[in-house]
Amino acid sequence: MLLNLLHGPHKSLKNHKYHLPFPLLADRDGEAAARYGALTDLGPVKFARRHTFLIDPRGRVAKSYLKVDTSRHSKEIVDDLKALRSQ
Repeated sequence: MLLNLLHGPHKSLKNHKYHLPFPLLADRDGEAAARYGALTDLGPVKFARRHTFLIDPRGRVAKSYLKVDTSRHSKEIVDDLKALRSQ
């Protein structure tokens, strides 16, 4: 299953313009982003960095992508999913 976690108000889910074929989850208070080490807190402003985590069937983080190059990120994830699946 593929999920996208959005930090911020719930309305951002309704206004999503890309029509992605997977669910979008609201992280209103940034708790999930903070637990994954992705939340930047600048006092009055908080934002989540764009990280990707592959979660294995046991619910553990199998791989973290902390610096995402959008030109090759999708292929990298697919390749790593195939490798994880063959283990």
